[in-house]
Amino acid sequence: MSGFSSSSVAGRDIVALEGVTKRFPGIVANDSVDLSIRPGEVHVLLGENGAGKSTLIGMLSGLQQPDEGRILVDGKPTPITSPRHALTLGIGTVFQHMMLVPTLTVAENLLLGGPWWQRPRTEELAARVAEITGTLGITVKLQAKVSELSLGEQQQVEILRAMLRNSRLLILDESTSMLTPKGIDELGALMRRLVEQGLAIVFITHKLKEAAAFGDRISVLKLGRKVGEIPPERFRALGEQEIVSEIVELMFGKQKDDPEAVERR
Repeated sequence: MSGFSSSSVAGRDIVALEGVTKRFPGIVANDSVDLSIRPGEVHVLLGENGAGKSTLIGMLSGLQQPDEGRILVDGKPTPITSPRHALTLGIGTVFQHMMLVPTLTVAENLLLGGPWWQRPRTEELAARVAEITGTLGITVKLQAKVSELSLGEQQQVEILRAMLRNSRLLILDESTSMLTPKGIDELGALMRRLVEQGLAIVFITHKLKEAAAFGDRISVLKLGRKVGEIPPERFRALGEQEIVSEIVELMFGKQKDDPEAVERR
């Protein structure tokens, strides 16, 4: 499938942040953050509200620019100047609040943003959707109105749209916040199939158990700084409770059975 792994080499960063800092009046939202995003990994970005996750995602998706540091794409310093530019680099973002038009069909939503001078290529769209959904093991009803879909189905459409644009890095911003437990499990299974195809995923959450269940690598942000990381080799060596305990220690400096820390899960 076009865009999944052809231009990425396993183990090499698709995107890397080096010393990235972003300031707003009266606050340093990100403070000299280093981050490596690699194909074939779910990289969980974890932190409480205000930790700097959204600002970091804003810079990766081209909505904001760093004040200091640099972003590298395929090893080359590359300012991401706009959301459209991010898409051309293969960076797709599914934001917490759905960006679909509820009164339009799934197909109409997927065709939005195409060249205005061309007739919509509905047959080509159907063929590509069948190819992608078949690989990922999901079903998408092209003629259904978005308003008729569950939140989980709408999210699958958002992810499908990113795949149609040849995304090789998919950013999922608090994607489980509105989902049912079944929807969360389905998203976790879908993420696993995507990374098995060679995609890189950045999964933003503040839920510790989701991080332990779905991640391959975890980076923890606290007050704008990256305070620690659990790399894949260590991640695989730990059980879920051990992972949660290590995350809690990084985030709060407290053990997992501390009442105050448990409340934040």
